[in-house]
Amino acid sequence: MNRKQRRAQDRRAAAPMRAGSVPPLPQEAARLNEQALAFFRAGQLPEAIAALRRAVALAPRHGLFHSNLGELLRLSGDTAGALDHLDRAVTLDPDNAGAHSNRGNLLRQLGRPDEAIASYRTSLRLRPGSADTLVNLGAALQDVRDFTAAIDVLRQAIALNPGLAMAHQNLGLALMAQGDLAGAEAAVAKAAELSPAGIDTLIALGDLERGKGSLDGALRWYEKAWRQAPGHGEAHMRYGAALMIRGNYGQAWPHFEARWNLAEMAVDRRPFTLPFWKGEPIPADRKMLLFTEQGVGENLVLLSVLPELLACGITPVIECDPRMIPLLNRSFPGIEVHARKAPPEPRLFAGDLVVQATLFDVAAVFRRSPADCKGALPLRADPQRTAMLRQRYLAGHDGPLVGIAWHSGNPKLGAPKSAQLTDFAPFLTLPGIRFVDLQYGNRAEDRAALKAACGADILHDPGIDQLKDLDGFAAQVAAMDMVISTSNTTAHMAGALGRPTWVLLHKGISPHWYWGLEGETTPWYPTLRLLRQSQAADWRELAEKVAAELPARLASTTS
Repeated sequence: MNRKQRRAQDRRAAAPMRAGSVPPLPQEAARLNEQALAFFRAGQLPEAIAALRRAVALAPRHGLFHSNLGELLRLSGDTAGALDHLDRAVTLDPDNAGAHSNRGNLLRQLGRPDEAIASYRTSLRLRPGSADTLVNLGAALQDVRDFTAAIDVLRQAIALNPGLAMAHQNLGLALMAQGDLAGAEAAVAKAAELSPAGIDTLIALGDLERGKGSLDGALRWYEKAWRQAPGHGEAHMRYGAALMIRGNYGQAWPHFEARWNLAEMAVDRRPFTLPFWKGEPIPADRKMLLFTEQGVGENLVLLSVLPELLACGITPVIECDPRMIPLLNRSFPGIEVHARKAPPEPRLFAGDLVVQATLFDVAAVFRRSPADCKGALPLRADPQRTAMLRQRYLAGHDGPLVGIAWHSGNPKLGAPKSAQLTDFAPFLTLPGIRFVDLQYGNRAEDRAALKAACGADILHDPGIDQLKDLDGFAAQVAAMDMVISTSNTTAHMAGALGRPTWVLLHKGISPHWYWGLEGETTPWYPTLRLLRQSQAADWRELAEKVAAELPARLASTTS
């Protein structure tokens, strides 16, 4: 193609598109797209992104380049940029099955599984025979706890491509979530046969051993995975969590360092250049820059280390989720707290700050074994707001207030540890108790289903948004006589506030190290009692246990 022909083609590509039409690929943009793919295969992600940005600049109305750029931005951790380009991709080229599939991957990563499912289904309508998209759809269906549909979809993927190890692996995880350990073992064994050296398969084998209750077996598979791929974040995290469950805290903490290699941790990285604190003394006229990471639950469980840090004469300057600032100001008066934002506050680059740390770094110094957990309960709710909410919820009644939560919105781990509200009917129908909804998110359909199933009502306060107003949420939790929750932020808030709490735990592979593998107590929260499923996905058994024991427990709490 000569220069004149190329200019003519580029002009046609830049012309307004007819609805549903796709412009021809400009030669230079197509070359850059191929170059980007080569960079990606070589592990050069920044170079791949740069090449695709140039392709998009040359052909801004071609959805293919937006789709590919969006997927690479997703892998780099730039979820906002990825969503922008993927939205443009499906608008410019609505018949591009790959763009819809890539968008589904991003939506799932963003914790929007229902939208991800819709994107995957659109992609499959356009390209019905895509086993890879079926595998991704199966994973998203597991996110929303629709394990039956996930199993069906994954078996379709296997029928299309029996050699797809990921399909067998995910099928095993879905069967495990339903309590079918024999089926899960067969599926994961097939994945291992197809991909004996696959890191994801090794991790799945470890998960299966944990699901069967064999921590030793899980550790062997996780160790094999991270030794085979030393920088693999998920393998190290699983291994570290299993060591924590065993009580080997000192051995476990170094493995959590690999969390920074996880794509989802990109949003938690900060631009600070100070050395990370390893436990050394800090001069009295100098301070530590302490920044939070991950979710509210992880922050709440680790905040118990702050009193020990202060007792050592180290004063932190904290950067955190802005929702946590009122709680931290009240609980740790005198500590300087700043909202996390981009770019960070200029104060956080001041010369009196000589080291940086996260709460994980501080815990690695002060928590070398379960015996090091002092049972500190550092958080304090607003006493006036707490009293006002308690008075309003009681509304002149004497009955005890029991807060409940049943769902986890964690996109990766929330499905198996979430119950249906109707599963709790055995104790929600007990007389004389006023149950209060402490569940974050819009769960109106859950409350309506409970009412229809057994006639039970729980008090919902529309004036408290647990996701936006953590200080109000703390006051709401503090107003309860008791809290009953699955493993989610409510359980952590109740524990950090020192409220009597029963945590209902699922049987399975959850890597939540703070609950341990067995027993009714955790060293991280002395006021929590842990009730564990004996059969995977069987919440009814736990609900009946609660119903049998709750009246006596409340009588002793409120007497």
